[in-house]
Amino acid sequence: MYRTDPVTEESERTAFRKAEKKYKIYYDNAKKKKIPRPVDLSEVIDFRSILESFKRSGDLPDGVFELKCDFNLPVFGLVSRPGFYFIPAALSVEEQCHWIRESLTTFPQPPNRTNHNAIYGPVQDLFLAAKEGKVLVEEDKLPENVDSEYQLPLCCASYGGAPLACNLTGPSGVTMSLSLTR
Repeated sequence: MYRTDPVTEESERTAFRKAEKKYKIYYDNAKKKKIPRPVDLSEVIDFRSILESFKRSGDLPDGVFELKCDFNLPVFGLVSRPGFYFIPAALSVEEQCHWIRESLTTFPQPPNRTNHNAIYGPVQDLFLAAKEGKVLVEEDKLPENVDSEYQLPLCCASYGGAPLACNLTGPSGVTMSLSLTR
């Protein structure tokens, strides 16, 4: 029920983080030059070469098998990863671009959650803001008892419903400044 072995940073890493660390490019600094260290890619699977080899001779590398099914493209699996299947060239380049665009622009929109929700709450048009070089600037919070007393000036520019630069003055004379900067 309880762990008795010491918890190390390595034991806390997810499989994704372990792979990310393994294949990340590290640099050696040598007299004003950053020289990349060689990365061992011996365990990387080249899905394109598997398809080319299969089309050319029907051969598959060790550990890869073809799944027989009623699909118009070959479906391959990995013996070492039960349940993992891949379909090379299943999407055209145009279709891939479409889904990449959707994953950056549409899917992260509220009410969908992103990794930013925990810190910033729902953020509208995050990719568009990043593309335009905008950054979210956190300002002092309005006092809880006077937030309804503050009015946005009509001349305030906005981005996705959030002001770009505004000074808000409440009836008690307290002024708050909100900004979304580039």
